Amino acid sequence: MEQDITLFEAFKLFWKKAFVFRGRARRKEYWGAVLFNIIISIVLSIIGSIINSSVNVPTEQVFKPGDSLTNLYGLICLIPQFTLMARRLQDINLPGILSVIPSFLTTIIGIVAGVMLAIDIEKYLGIGLVLLLIVLVIGILFFVFTVLDGTKGPNKYGEDPKGRMPMHQ
Repeated sequence: MEQDITLFEAFKLFWKKAFVFRGRARRKEYWGAVLFNIIISIVLSIIGSIINSSVNVPTEQVFKPGDSLTNLYGLICLIPQFTLMARRLQDINLPGILSVIPSFLTTIIGIVAGVMLAIDIEKYLGIGLVLLLIVLVIGILFFVFTVLDGTKGPNKYGEDPKGRMPMHQ
């Protein structure tokens, strides 16, 4: 049976298993790493804001040097986030490859919506709102996937990280 893990231990596992698509990740491992990464992103955003204000970057400027910290950290975390989500999905007996759907679809839909709205906001506002709704539904669906309890006992992706055995009838 796997022991309870702390927030920091979940974060260490996030990096230790950065390229591991196999196996299962329990909710505590997933949400511990997510929370730790959110905290780091907030700290980096604050540092970035301080940098931006100290070099007098106009607020309307799109690229701000201080934002590079948060953007770089997000880029570094990209693959480990996919693998963690894959293992989390596999814990509920879903294919890990589904982990690319939220990021991939959100990015594609965001680009398409951005281009359409830049071309003619009034003409494409309705379509843009529908695309936004699709992204929202996908986000909610994957949030639900991450909070579901894992399959009891072994499944096709590995042993139960909680060490439980299925109930026999």
